[in-house]
Amino acid sequence: MAKPPGPTVLKSFGRQKYATLDEISEREAIILFIGHYSVSFLAKRIETPLPLWLLFLAVQFIDMIWALFIFTGVEKANISHEVPGTPLNLFFMPYSHSLIGALFWSGVAFTIVRYLPIINNRNFKKAMIVSIAVFSHWILDLIVHTGDLPLWLNEFKVGLGLYEYAYISFFLELFFLILGLVLYIGLTTGKGMLGTLGIYVLLILIVLLGINSVWGVAPPNTKIAAGFLLFSYIFFSLIIAWLEKKRILKI
Repeated sequence: MAKPPGPTVLKSFGRQKYATLDEISEREAIILFIGHYSVSFLAKRIETPLPLWLLFLAVQFIDMIWALFIFTGVEKANISHEVPGTPLNLFFMPYSHSLIGALFWSGVAFTIVRYLPIINNRNFKKAMIVSIAVFSHWILDLIVHTGDLPLWLNEFKVGLGLYEYAYISFFLELFFLILGLVLYIGLTTGKGMLGTLGIYVLLILIVLLGINSVWGVAPPNTKIAAGFLLFSYIFFSLIIAWLEKKRILKI
């Protein structure tokens, strides 16, 4: 590929891609990244008093901010069919998904958990774990996104590009989700049939929604896509809050 004048270099699995600063529109889909939830279960294992509903929201907090920014026009995306099963082209998200932005939102989460009465027995450790869970979203996105994650505002975009390989990325996310769930099941025991089987039903729902996000019908516009993701994240956090009441810690 000929190198155009004044390029910004984007890297994906060691390959170099060139685009001018005004023409960067790296293809990417912000699918329901089911692998993020594995971090929730790991954090619960580390700090059992933290509620899972909060950790579910934490690992998707950056995407929730993105959805709100799409609604308000602060960030931009469009529907694209360039990559099979990936409906969104994320070409402008400097405030939610840049490295600086991720650090900022992690700090916001720390402040909320440390100083606002949203959980019992607030302390530094709990706030830090939630903050790390928020930032983990950017780290995991770095592995799968194809050069659309800015380091600063909308410049210096990076991504290792695992989303170029849909089956590999999806099953890797599924593996980590199941691994996280195994950690949680090993930590708790269910009360009755709902407490025992409900967590598996939730797993199936998350996986089915993930499959639809990758290989299902593309949304008609970006605001519907953002609204669907925002609803899904809140819905799953409400379900896990209900299910957690039906499970007892073994230790």
